[in-house]
Amino acid sequence: MRWVHQGLNAQYAQAVQFKTALGIVNAGRIVVFGDEANEAKLLIVTSDNERVLAAAWSSRHRPQAVIVAHASGRVQIFANKRMGLRLNALAAAVRIAEAAKRGITLDLSTEMLEREGSVVGAEVWHYFLAGEMLFNGSLTAPRTEATLLSIEELIELFQQHVQPPSPIEEIPAT
Repeated sequence: MRWVHQGLNAQYAQAVQFKTALGIVNAGRIVVFGDEANEAKLLIVTSDNERVLAAAWSSRHRPQAVIVAHASGRVQIFANKRMGLRLNALAAAVRIAEAAKRGITLDLSTEMLEREGSVVGAEVWHYFLAGEMLFNGSLTAPRTEATLLSIEELIELFQQHVQPPSPIEEIPAT
């Protein structure tokens, strides 16, 4: 019977953590990106709550992308893959900007800068192509040095290098 109580306590703790995360998300900042005909929302939150991303995707904001800044100074960027957002150009721009802040010039092709994984000279950023995620550290990489880029710089780079996909035009029935 004790294991039942432990399970219920764990579920309750997760529910409380999610409710807290929703409050954090609802207090987050929304930035619109794209053009007038094709706008999308970027949600920016600062939190170490592990449920904040799940809360973001299910929030009233309905963002197409999320930037999560952690107390450690590390940042994670997520795109809603179902919306067709791609972060490859952002990965290249962030890597170049990060390297420049560290006094490093990246002499790599666009293809290399946009590739999955990390690149020499900007190892603090890891791009996950399959999930369209750009990470500066994570639970599995806790020793990654924090980015030198500010949230404002990341937002600016995001707006410059991520474009929402064009809406699919309806084809009239014949």
